[in-house]
Amino acid sequence: MAEYADFLSVVRPEVPNAPKQTMVTAIKLALRELCERSHIWTYTMDPAVVYPGNQEVDLEFPSNAELVSVQNVDMDSLPLSPDSDFSVSLDGKIITLSSPVKEDKSVTIKLALRPSYDASSIEQWLVSDYLMTVAHGALAILFAQSGREWFNPNVVAYHTKKFSAGVANATIRACNGGKVNRRLRVKPHTFA
Repeated sequence: MAEYADFLSVVRPEVPNAPKQTMVTAIKLALRELCERSHIWTYTMDPAVVYPGNQEVDLEFPSNAELVSVQNVDMDSLPLSPDSDFSVSLDGKIITLSSPVKEDKSVTIKLALRPSYDASSIEQWLVSDYLMTVAHGALAILFAQSGREWFNPNVVAYHTKKFSAGVANATIRACNGGKVNRRLRVKPHTFA
């Protein structure tokens, strides 16, 4: 496990006069936004059994996380459609099936998560894989704070652009099932 403060090695040299807690807050906001926009952190729950007459499934995920979205729900290996087959409670803790089941059903749920704001630890891979992306997001936030001695509107656009590019790459990676996108090699063909 890692901590939000693990990003400070990249952020602190750029804004040395900013208080540590201010930097950590900007890091938290950037990391949460990265996960929320890209859906890079996915979690598949252990299969849950829904018994006859019931239609609710409790969402269970790591304590250092918050729900961003329910990516898919399968019942007995068949995909369910959001809204028509199930709904998510407003507090994001329960999935309610559209009708009670008539026999035991196995439900598998894949979730998109983000670190909770008050988490004391975060997933190590978020630091390893997204150090620079999160640092750019945090720096964009910090440099945009007018009235502070580190305020620098001249570099906000640069860091925002780098952060957005990192989010886009993370989104592509999430769409590829977590795999890094590789360039395709194409063999040239001659046309007659």
